[in-house]
Amino acid sequence: MKNHKSTRGSIGYTQRGGILINAALGLMVCVVVLGVVQVGYSAYVKRELQTAADLAALAGAQELSSSEKNCQRAINVAERGGAANVSLDQVQVDVGCASWKEVTSSSENKKQVDDLRSVGGLFSKTNSEDHNAVLAIVKAMPATLIPGLGGEVFAKAVAKIDDPLVSFSVGSQLLNVNNNKLLGQLLRLVGVNPALLTVLDKNGVVQAQITPSGLLKALGLDISVDELKLLDSQGLAALDVTVGDILAAAIKVIEDKTLQLDLAALRTALISAGVGAIKLPLASSENGNGLLAFIGSDAGSPLGAALDVKLQLGELIKTAIMFGVQGRAVYVPDLTIAGLINVKAGVVEPPSIGVGGVGTTAYNSQIRLYLNVDTNNIPVLGFLLNTLRTRVNIPLIVNAVSGYGVVDKISCESGDEYANVNVVSSIAGVCVGKFSEALIFSTKDICGPSLGSEVLVRLLGQDLINDKINLNALVDTQSVENLKVGFPQSTVPNSLRIGTTVSGIVNELLRVLSNLFSTGMPASDVARELAVTYLTAIPKVSGRYNLDAVINLMKNGKSGAAGEDGVAPMNPSDWIVKGGVPRVCGLGTCWDDGSVWDSFKMVSTGANRGVLDSLVGFLLGGLAIDNCWGLFSGSSTRYNSCIENNLAEYLSTSPSLIAGVNPVGGASCNTVLCTLLRPVLRVLEPILNGVGSLLGGLLNNVLGIELGKTEVNLLDLRCGKPSLVY
Repeated sequence: MKNHKSTRGSIGYTQRGGILINAALGLMVCVVVLGVVQVGYSAYVKRELQTAADLAALAGAQELSSSEKNCQRAINVAERGGAANVSLDQVQVDVGCASWKEVTSSSENKKQVDDLRSVGGLFSKTNSEDHNAVLAIVKAMPATLIPGLGGEVFAKAVAKIDDPLVSFSVGSQLLNVNNNKLLGQLLRLVGVNPALLTVLDKNGVVQAQITPSGLLKALGLDISVDELKLLDSQGLAALDVTVGDILAAAIKVIEDKTLQLDLAALRTALISAGVGAIKLPLASSENGNGLLAFIGSDAGSPLGAALDVKLQLGELIKTAIMFGVQGRAVYVPDLTIAGLINVKAGVVEPPSIGVGGVGTTAYNSQIRLYLNVDTNNIPVLGFLLNTLRTRVNIPLIVNAVSGYGVVDKISCESGDEYANVNVVSSIAGVCVGKFSEALIFSTKDICGPSLGSEVLVRLLGQDLINDKINLNALVDTQSVENLKVGFPQSTVPNSLRIGTTVSGIVNELLRVLSNLFSTGMPASDVARELAVTYLTAIPKVSGRYNLDAVINLMKNGKSGAAGEDGVAPMNPSDWIVKGGVPRVCGLGTCWDDGSVWDSFKMVSTGANRGVLDSLVGFLLGGLAIDNCWGLFSGSSTRYNSCIENNLAEYLSTSPSLIAGVNPVGGASCNTVLCTLLRPVLRVLEPILNGVGSLLGGLLNNVLGIELGKTEVNLLDLRCGKPSLVY
């Protein structure tokens, strides 16, 4: 019986312990469930806070798009936005401005955020031009279901405002596709019909737009989306692209079938002429200009949003073609001076289209003119100056126009988006000197230190002027303000300064010419050279000088048809030599005053001399004169040398051999040299003055280039948009 009772009590005790265990298990389950709910709720709050942080950062970054970079306003907007997007009562929003740099991985982004916070650089409250991002930290303490479980929840976000970007060109009048303008004539030179260029002025091409990223895709380059994001200007410049490739890409962009055919015909013609295969860099680099000129925050930085700025397709094609004709030059039929000197024009540096923010530079074409004022090539002077053994040779380079524009300001104020561009133009740089003709249109700085001296004037067989001229170009800086898309503006020509520059060029060239008449040569040298000049101007008889014909030439000169083959007489044509004309006086010789030519002939031939005066050499009024007649039957060389010496001695007595007034500038002309070279002056002065006309209206009329006037065309303007970067 006792054993039976004991067993029943044991069973009841066991049943009462099982209830406690079940209760404990139930409580544990409840705690776990509440913990899961707490974690889930915290995650929900975290997501809500992250959304609020994202919106706060974006709202704040948007306020940094204005030019003043108002950080406090950005903070206020971000704080209000952060608090308004959270349903919890107690929310803390911390906002600060920062300078965000483009990096290539999320881990670098996180490190950048941590670094900014740790150095206090994030929470800047003052305005700074460097601020381009807002970091928002939203904190909250969600309700807890279990005491001690949970805690503060926070979320961080960084939004960066993209810099406002533009694309623009400078000096687009140089890309005129008129058949007779520079681009058309250069293409005709290489065998391309300029009429094919008219497709570039048709509406379908003019209105077509393409972005740099779209161009890369149309070119079919093997670049992934990620690689495109990281592409910098150096990488873009290294891509292998030709002029023909640009045309092929344009054909893909154009939808009009007729325009596609016209562009294809232009591309085929360029390829056939060898222009289409010319490689061109897509971006400017330290090695030179490219098709596009980008600017980044620093060297090697990704181009980013700049690859999405719109470009005008027609402008892009014209610029690419200019790369194809770079270094080529053509004689322009209507570009002549005084109808005698032909002028070559060519492209030394092609233009580029600027793409980027403030500080971006777009380059104008550098157009160069070359002419050589060489009297040997002027028909009306050739014989005359060859006779006088005189040459004027002025190889002249004119850097007609070059320049660039730099974006100074981009305004994105609502309803008034514009850009200001500072235009620096270099006009009419001139140099004269020695340079290789092969490098004239291929060397940018041909007027620099490598410019050598050239024999500019050779007078009477002697190198008289060995010099070089380098006149600095007129550099002008103007600001084009309130430039808007689709409304090109031009700088205002400064006609006074240009006129002064042109005048300076002409005066400097005439200075060289004036040295013909202020030679610095000793009188004896000039007399000897003049003697040889006149003596050799008359054909010899049996190898000997013809004295009668030479004397007649010096007294009366020699005229030719329309000024050709003309030789001026001496000036004066005759003068008196004291005691210079001999006559027989018994067995001796008396000397009377008389004409220099009578004296020269009689003394040189021994005429009218007394029997006792048979000396070969003697002094006549201080002149060393020889009787050359005794040499007549002997060597012609010795006879001619004697005549040369005598004539030089007589010419040295001319009252106006060197003295007189320089004729340049319209003064009187009464020297021997001046009279002889008067035809040179008559022909060369209008030629040199024609250089001024060339730089005046002629360039505009023939090539469409108006000096001192630069057109700036804003192709696109993109205001900065905020985007989350962390």
